[in-house]
Amino acid sequence: MASSSDPSIGDAIRSAHALFLTGVLIMCLWLLSWPAASEKLRLFRAAQDVHAWLYLKERLSMLNKNVFADGANESISEDIDSELQVAPNPGQPREMHPPLEVVSVWPNAEKSLAELQPQSLPLINDKEAELVRSYRIHVEKSTLRFDDYVVIFLSDKEYQSASESLPLPPLAIIPAHARILDQKKVSLRMLEGLMLQSSRPKRWADLDTHLARYGFSKAPQDLSSSNEALVRLRADVDPRTSSGDIQVFGVQLSISQFFSAVGGLMALVSFAMIGPLTLLRRGRGQPVVDPWILVIARRRGWVPALLEGAICISTVAWVLLPLLLLLLQTANFAELGSGERLAFLGGAVGLGLSSLVHALVAWELRLIRSRAQQAL
Repeated sequence: MASSSDPSIGDAIRSAHALFLTGVLIMCLWLLSWPAASEKLRLFRAAQDVHAWLYLKERLSMLNKNVFADGANESISEDIDSELQVAPNPGQPREMHPPLEVVSVWPNAEKSLAELQPQSLPLINDKEAELVRSYRIHVEKSTLRFDDYVVIFLSDKEYQSASESLPLPPLAIIPAHARILDQKKVSLRMLEGLMLQSSRPKRWADLDTHLARYGFSKAPQDLSSSNEALVRLRADVDPRTSSGDIQVFGVQLSISQFFSAVGGLMALVSFAMIGPLTLLRRGRGQPVVDPWILVIARRRGWVPALLEGAICISTVAWVLLPLLLLLLQTANFAELGSGERLAFLGGAVGLGLSSLVHALVAWELRLIRSRAQQAL
């Protein structure tokens, strides 16, 4: 065991003190940058919702299958197409039933199999119900959340809109949580109002003002996935691109770097803290003379007791702060791509290691204060 005059314990405390402040500074800087990063991710998710709605609208508006030819309780997973036969009847059309697919270009280029599953509407009578088909959209293995929408078809042959100035669209795609879907009874006129007013992306309100800055200020029904304003917007809100980088006090970081950097830096700080921690454990019982408040002994009384309580709360917060950062990252990072998730895992390991090392150091500092208190 080191002697009482061994200066290594004092050196260990001073090193722990410096690393303590370094770690707190890193985590505070990251937290100060988090609102901007969170806003970037919020707009990114809103852009994904808008694209999901647009891809559905563009695909279902080209649906060749007559949904009214089937029963209202039947699912639809195929479309109808035709091609000219080569044999045995050359030149004659042949009907085909290709699977219903939704093609998306952004944020990832992919084709997803879709199924329209019956969604009941609380219409007043059966006659009106025959004029309507509604389906919950189910798409397998897609980056976009197509399942958040319901599509409503209205028979234009048997029903005329009461709003001549606002003709009904051939279909309406509404958010699955729309209030009218939870009502007990609705009329066809109420449903018409829903189709005119609620056929829009789930998070349209988050992006309409941003789209206006790029020159698009019309209704969402007039927007297309190839619209120039939308293309410019998604380039700016996509955190995976260079134009979507996050600014951290003048330093540009990609989303991968932003999420993994704090964990990597804290892992380095924690690794450096292992040396002082080892010396503190070996030198238990030695007298400590150091001006750091986390190791200073205090006399008895209610004021020192309050100060000790504040120190305990602050050290617990120091231990839990890396886990708080990890929680913030986990809540917002799950929707990004696989490459970013791999970087996130490295940062998550660093934050977990930091919390563990912080807990061990906080315990040793607590023991030092307790022994110094007993010596008074």
